[in-house]
Amino acid sequence: MGTVGINHTRRLLHLISIIGEGQHYDSEVVWIAAHLHDWGGYSKWQQVGVDHALRSRQVAEAFWTERGYPQELLQPILECIEFHHSGDPNRSIEAILLSDADALDFLGVVGVLRDFSKKPAELRKAYEVTQGRKETLPG
Repeated sequence: MGTVGINHTRRLLHLISIIGEGQHYDSEVVWIAAHLHDWGGYSKWQQVGVDHALRSRQVAEAFWTERGYPQELLQPILECIEFHHSGDPNRSIEAILLSDADALDFLGVVGVLRDFSKKPAELRKAYEVTQGRKETLPG
């Protein structure tokens, strides 16, 4: 996970505190889901051909269950993780907040620069990736 992942999580939680202001949501579910939502994208758990959101759900479920954490929190956490890039508009407020914050973080300066820094020789491709993210955001 490293500092990149921790800082991403911190930004998400900050964004959620802003966009969720005045909304009734379970902050514990959001906090846990924000910390676990990208684990399936890290090399330790990544699987070729499996979307990182789905893989993150699988990893989080195993992690949660193995440690005997409260089952009543599990399903809302897993919903947030699985649908943090997309999902049914009727999903929970927690899932919507995490998804919106994640999208905003990717479109922010850090997210855009992260894409551009991955392959500096391919700036056009980085621009297209950023534009693609922008175009898939919900209204």
